[in-house]
Parts: sequence; structure tokens; C-alpha cells
Amino acid sequence: MEYLVRHAVRLRRDAGTRSEQGSTLSESLYDSGRPGVVHARDRLVRDLAVQMEFLRRSCQSYDDGFEGEACRLAVTLRVLLHNTDQSAALLTQAEMLTEMTLFADSSQPIDPKNLLPNPALVIMKVTAGRGGAYVPRLDGGAWPVRLVPFKQWWDEPVSKDTAGNLWSRKDHVRTLANKEGGAHVDPNLDPAYEALCLSQRFRNAVSDAGG
Repeated sequence: MEYLVRHAVRLRRDAGTRSEQGSTLSESLYDSGRPGVVHARDRLVRDLAVQMEFLRRSCQSYDDGFEGEACRLAVTLRVLLHNTDQSAALLTQAEMLTEMTLFADSSQPIDPKNLLPNPALVIMKVTAGRGGAYVPRLDGGAWPVRLVPFKQWWDEPVSKDTAGNLWSRKDHVRTLANKEGGAHVDPNLDPAYEALCLSQRFRNAVSDAGG
């Protein structure tokens, strides 16, 4: 994400330079190539800076222990990354995101021959007397961080539950944002996701020191 921040700063500086040169608003309009999606360049820079600050603050809140912040993180990621037929992701509009843009992938690769669940994006942290909990993998652990094209990073499965359901980053983000209260609370969850929440299908039995 540091790259995105640097790019946003560069866009802001470029916008300021154009303003000093007397460019008109119409000259700064940016067309993403999708019908009806036109932004003033300065507004695009401002929106990107705001979303990046949302992301930074939500990450801090989550790291401080408020796991419910994941819902708001999902909304920000959806705004930044998710393209549809009706709308373009903010990073796509800013010409910072294509299917081939490289993203860092720290997930554990899913082995199709392995029938066990694979949480992939997290690892189990065991604390004596308190059992275990999943925490972000971050630096990759035994699996080195690798650069992969955005389409692969976003669309390919990165976790598998005990029922064999596969989940991509896009699946996790959209479900949290659209169903779990990030931007909307839906009383009718997808059956696979509801089962995942109720049965904690990624969890292995972890006993404490006295068990």
C-alpha cells in the first residue's frame, strides 16, 4: 500500500502543477473509458487520499483489537479494488490498477490433493491458558511473499473450509461489505458463508495447557 500512497501524492502534486499553469476544469476531466464515469482529476486525487486514510485508520483499529473493523476495511477495499459492469474501482479510475498490476501475495497455496481446510491468509496463534486464535499471516511465514497479477490475487481461491468451499479475496471482501454490516446488513446470508460463520469451519480444535 505504500506504493499507492506515493502514487496518490504524485497525482496530487501533478494536479497542483496543472492548476498553477491555468488549466481549466474541463481539461482536468478524467474518463475511465466506461460510459458515464467522468471525474475531475483533483476530485479523483482527493477521493483516493480519503480512502487510503480510511484504510490506514481501519488497519490501526483492527490491530488494536477491534475485529469488527474488518467490515469497514472490506468496504474501503471494495471501493478501491472492485470493478463491475456498472462502476469502476477507484484505483482503476486513477489508472493505477489493471489486471496485470502486481500485488504482494502472502497466502499459503491451496493444495487440491489436501482434504484438510486451508485458511491460507491467517495462521493459528496459541496462547497458554487461552487456547488459539487466527491472526494475519502478513510476512508469509513458511511461504515467501510473492508478486502476482491483480486478477490472480483478487479472483483466485485463497482459503478452503472443511466442506470444500473455496473463497477468494473478492469473495471475503464482498461478503463482509455487502452482507455483514460493512455497507449493508443482509438477514439472508449465502448458505456457505452462514455455515462458515456458525461452524467456524477454518478452526482446528486447540486445547489450552490444562486440556
